Amino acid sequence: MEKQFNYKFLFDQALDRIKSVRDPRATRADLSDLRWHDVEKEVVFDFEGSTLRKYKNVTDAANSISVSCLHFMIINLMLHYGYQVSEIKLKEQPFKNHLFTLVNKTSNELLIFKSIEECPFWKLPDKEPKNVQDMMKAVDAKSCKYIYFLYDNAYLQLVGHNDDETDPGRGFNVYSIKDFFKLYFGDEEYVRFEACLKKYIKDANDYIGYSSIKTLSKNSLVTFRKVTEYELLSFPYEDLMSINAKQYDLSETEFNKIKDQFVDEKRFLVMLGNGDYAESLITAEWLRDSMKRAQAIDLTAIGMGYFKAVEQLLYEILKVNNCAGLTEESNLGAMAHVFKDNIENIDLIRSDLIFRTRRYIRESIFDYKDLRNGYLHRHNIHEWEKIEHIRQASLNMIFLLLGGCNLSEEKLHELGYSEETYTDYYRLCEYVNFHSGELFFLDFDDGREEQMGFGVFDRNARLDGNKTVFSGVFFKELSEEGRVW
Repeated sequence: MEKQFNYKFLFDQALDRIKSVRDPRATRADLSDLRWHDVEKEVVFDFEGSTLRKYKNVTDAANSISVSCLHFMIINLMLHYGYQVSEIKLKEQPFKNHLFTLVNKTSNELLIFKSIEECPFWKLPDKEPKNVQDMMKAVDAKSCKYIYFLYDNAYLQLVGHNDDETDPGRGFNVYSIKDFFKLYFGDEEYVRFEACLKKYIKDANDYIGYSSIKTLSKNSLVTFRKVTEYELLSFPYEDLMSINAKQYDLSETEFNKIKDQFVDEKRFLVMLGNGDYAESLITAEWLRDSMKRAQAIDLTAIGMGYFKAVEQLLYEILKVNNCAGLTEESNLGAMAHVFKDNIENIDLIRSDLIFRTRRYIRESIFDYKDLRNGYLHRHNIHEWEKIEHIRQASLNMIFLLLGGCNLSEEKLHELGYSEETYTDYYRLCEYVNFHSGELFFLDFDDGREEQMGFGVFDRNARLDGNKTVFSGVFFKELSEEGRVW
């Protein structure tokens, strides 16, 4: 039986090299004596800082080590399978994303290995760039393949590819690592390679220990409200119909009543307004989005943000309704009893909801209180599954409160609800600004002919509290003059 290629040995060597780069080292004497770190502090355009520079140095080294490993591996694998192969040493890089180039002498084929392109690109199916033609001529190659360090779907980088699924290049000589392995070594070899590669990448990422966490600036907080809005509208609240609160359940008819008020009547906007509960929810969503890859850290602050958002919202709903029994010291458990037990607060929940639904909402608050106490009394939270459970329960609770409670227009505005921010004009400004540089077809209602124009970024847009104020909608005319209107 033919001996299998030893991927593990080569990947382990590469991992050891990455570890040697990542591990802390004493500062070199020459750098310390010459106070080089003091010099670095004086850099004028310092947009990354020393921490990011260190991160970039480590990840660049890890990438270089990994490419070198795969380079060596592919050459030896081709020899292992009986191909005659040699490498072309180039004085200049033929492409910005070029990694290395091999010649398969068995079939007189040039193999150009590349990293991902910067953007989609055009290519003639049967014609190569002049520098590639020159390389092919120099080694007497009859054909050429471009192999990208992508797991799959390398052809999607090309504009104009066909849909022939029997051709991995979809009409072009562009292939992924998966395509290359299957063409040269077969399906089983690729399965073995991919399993070892993914384990290597996971081990390397775990050892490097870096992950990107975005900073929460005033501008990014405003922008992230749109992300939170999408999450509030797309969350699967229908799962509530399969979750009981004590002995009570929620029917489809009653669920749709609550959903109509929450979504169609836009009560969800309360959680995007000026209230503390809105800030708590958006911050919790931000932390969840930013720290998804974090390991071995305390995640309690994220869960606490969701619990705090619900507790603050419930308090304000009771407060604007002047509910009997509410005090400034009322905690979540006390507020649950205010909601349920006091006959004076019977009109707090919509009267068009049936008795079982009203009881369902009241009991859900007690269940939520028990969930909060169970998580926060003694132990820290380290598992993302628990954060997702807390988030699901919190968004469901927000849905039931804003969709199930009686809230007049006056009370809604006391809760920070404002629909003015999200007028059609605002959304148009926001959309064109976000898609600046893209082509729009403009239809005028004053008799002018349709025109095409590029969306233009609103340079006079400014932040005002928790929203962006746009100065207008701008397009650049598709003409020689390039007028902006």
